[in-house]
Amino acid sequence: MNAALLELLSSYGGPALAAILVFAALGVPFVPATLLLLATGALAADLGFSLPVMMAWGLAASVTGDQTGYWIGKLAGGPARKWISRKPVLKKEMAKAEIVMEKQG
Repeated sequence: MNAALLELLSSYGGPALAAILVFAALGVPFVPATLLLLATGALAADLGFSLPVMMAWGLAASVTGDQTGYWIGKLAGGPARKWISRKPVLKKEMAKAEIVMEKQG
């Protein structure tokens, strides 16, 4: 999968970086954002991408993904909590998660 992401990055540049980072910021598993950012620096030097432009794509995508995740949680959090509270196993796991969040933030 990492090879496919790097191929997208080398072929499409900033837009590919942005799309991948939005998914990473949303918490999609198996999206290696840190590795991708390191590779972007190397590809910028090797393939002639402008590093400041790639940095702007990365920053914009990360902020967009973070804000999208926030609003998904804000808008869907209430209904999701109600649904979880009706499932005994999930309710127990949610209580554990809330304790961890209280302790560690």
